Parts: sequence; C-alpha cells; structure tokens
Amino acid sequence: MSAAASDTFRNDVCGLYFYGQPDDESEQRYFEISCIDGQFYLEYSGMYDFAGAELEILSMKNNAEGKKIDFEVMLYPFSGFSFDGEYWGAGYKVILTKWDNGTLELSKGQPFLSGEALAMTKTSDVFVHPILGEKQTCAACAKLYGDWRASTEKDRVPSEVFLSFSEDGTFRAVMKKAMYPVQMYVGIYT
Repeated sequence: MSAAASDTFRNDVCGLYFYGQPDDESEQRYFEISCIDGQFYLEYSGMYDFAGAELEILSMKNNAEGKKIDFEVMLYPFSGFSFDGEYWGAGYKVILTKWDNGTLELSKGQPFLSGEALAMTKTSDVFVHPILGEKQTCAACAKLYGDWRASTEKDRVPSEVFLSFSEDGTFRAVMKKAMYPVQMYVGIYT
C-alpha cells in the first residue's frame, strides 16, 4: 500500500457509518472504520451482533471528476463474540467506494449481511452498543485521554496492546498477536 493511499484512507474513509432503517432499531447497523497504530480495522455492530475485520489496502483509484475514490481492499473478518483465534476464511477482496457526499459503499462479496453490496451513510454520532448503555464523560480521567501502546508476552507469544480513551467516556482496547485475529473490546469508563 502506498503512503498516499494510506493517508487518503485515514483522512477520507475512517469514521462511523450507519446502515439500515432508522425507524427499526433491530435492523440498524453501524460500521466503524479506524486506524490504530497504522493498521486499519472495521467494526460491525448491531443490536444482536458484533464482528470485526482487519483491512489491507491493495490499491486506490480516484475518479477523474473527483466524485469518488475506489479502494481495492482485503478484509480479514473475525467474530466479535467468539475470540476462538480464527479468521473467517482466507480473506475477501472487495471494493470500498467513498463518494464525495460522504456515502460509503462496500461491494458485493463482503462477508457481512449475506455478502450483498452495502451503501452506508456517515454519521457524527458516537455509537455505543446497546449492551453498554449510555455514554458518559469522565472529567476526572482527563489524563487518560488519547492513545496508549504496550507490548506483552504470554506463553512466549508476543502481543501488542493498544488502548484509546475518548472524552465521550468510551474506550477501545485492541490486542494483536502475530497470525491471529485482533481482539477488540469497546466500552465505557467513569
């Protein structure tokens, strides 16, 4: 992946996207794309499900009129509920299109929601999974705000751990071992 593709993806694609019917809570889905320590991740959340994927940007193509950017992406999905150490197959090559109106499209063949093409709308809301309840602010924890990194080892297997604390009271913990799916935890803190 080129540095230009990585920077464009980070600046223009990373964010929170909404998919589904706004009036039907059970059908609402959120896709959050983030960059943690130079690696891109997708988190898929709904009322009753959660999954994740590591993303590898293969190529980037700008539309001549500047209306869209196509990224060829490899998705390496894994379950958000059963951290059994397995990816969902060898990966899925998809096209992720970012339109100038903020819409994000994931091509047919994506591993979520029966593999159909998805069109998502960017939102500025912070998604807190319903199981977590309401987000909160934590003024006393201001010294924690930001991103933290640590290295650890268990049974002679090194791991990288990334922690991110936000002012909205949410945190993200990510643990990555070589050859295993990342483990992602999202929650609130007070």
